[in-house]
Amino acid sequence: MTYDFSLLSFDALILIGALVHLERELLPQVLESMSRALSEDGLLFLTLKEGCEIQLGSDGRSFTLWQQPDVESVFSVSGLRVEHFSRQTSRLRKTDIWLSYLLRFLPV
Repeated sequence: MTYDFSLLSFDALILIGALVHLERELLPQVLESMSRALSEDGLLFLTLKEGCEIQLGSDGRSFTLWQQPDVESVFSVSGLRVEHFSRQTSRLRKTDIWLSYLLRFLPV
């Protein structure tokens, strides 16, 4: 999978739970690709599940879990500034915690 967004242009991207199955080491590459699709002052809103390592679902799917300092380190290295952060308990499953970020790509 290439995650090539370079031919697209958006003022904002919204990824609610869209990256939970993405392998941890691919996140910087995907963020960099998304940055090319955003307008100069574009925003990225994304949510990730909180936890440690990988969680396997009863259906065999794997979920990449994140700790706040770890994912924010990836954001920083990827040229992203956190504009807003929140942490919520899922309404569907009380054991799931979601990390929500509003991010802005810093000019190069």
